[in-house]
Amino acid sequence: MNKSDLTPVAITGPTPSTNRSGESSALYALMQLLEAGGPLRVSLEDLTGITFDYEALRLPSHHRQHASPFCQEAKRSINYLPRTSDFRQCVANKYRANDAALHHEHGVTGSCYLGLTDICRPWIYRERVWGIFYFGSVLLHDRERFAQLAIRRACNREHVRPDELLARLEQVPRIDRSELSTYEQRLDAMIRILTPVLDGLGLPTDVYRTFSSAADARDRKASMHPLVMRAMRLIRMHYNEPLRLPHIAEALRCHPGYLGRLFRKHAGCTISEYLQRERITRACRLLRLGQMDVTRIAYEVGFADKSNFGRAFRKQKGMSPGAFQQQQNP
Repeated sequence: MNKSDLTPVAITGPTPSTNRSGESSALYALMQLLEAGGPLRVSLEDLTGITFDYEALRLPSHHRQHASPFCQEAKRSINYLPRTSDFRQCVANKYRANDAALHHEHGVTGSCYLGLTDICRPWIYRERVWGIFYFGSVLLHDRERFAQLAIRRACNREHVRPDELLARLEQVPRIDRSELSTYEQRLDAMIRILTPVLDGLGLPTDVYRTFSSAADARDRKASMHPLVMRAMRLIRMHYNEPLRLPHIAEALRCHPGYLGRLFRKHAGCTISEYLQRERITRACRLLRLGQMDVTRIAYEVGFADKSNFGRAFRKQKGMSPGAFQQQQNP
């Protein structure tokens, strides 16, 4: 029996995740292990929105931003504008740090406008920047005096008392400058470990765009129609099954014509094209591993036969699956 003999299975919409907080994801576990090795805190500025789409990459809110007591107090006391809900200095500082990290392949290490130090590293996978990791929120011993003066200047400018923020500064962990290289190596190692995790997920990298900030990425994701997002999630879960537009529409309880038009408008392609792209992305991962022949991979990712797989693969990659496999495993 081959795939073409199969009756389409009954599909249900994506099951609501029991991991909405992200506290059992693989990425969160790696970040927890990194933090366990010292006083530095780690957070991720997600520049594509990928960590909202995949359960293995989801994060709790406190790992998406600088969440130390000092940073929270700074945002509350000298950054917050009630009319705009805008954290001026922290946002401006984050934009500058993002820009610096994006333009330095190996990242940067530096201090914020209030003197706290962070190691900033771009998260690069398949030549695309997915985000910026921040590892720090600590005070170098030789920057303590600078931090105190910076806090007083900032508070004076905003006409607020510095006492609370200076008290919070006393609680910030201190490290020696000589220790930075060790923590830089640990962060770099964690980012390297992420590569096989992403390979295992078979991410459709071509459907994500890198933005200048996580806020921009969230705004772009928010502009995507919820029904289209649910359809994409369903396809990613059932890509190796004999999916058709009517089956997907039925699972999402909507009309096929409406879903098809909506999907093309928001995703820039048809559901069929998106499904093919998802299958080819998964096939590339299996071809790189080199543990299955082309025929078996065709069936594994949902194609009815080897010839259909070959035509679809050539259309997207400009070469046959066999040639791609040889190129990846010389």
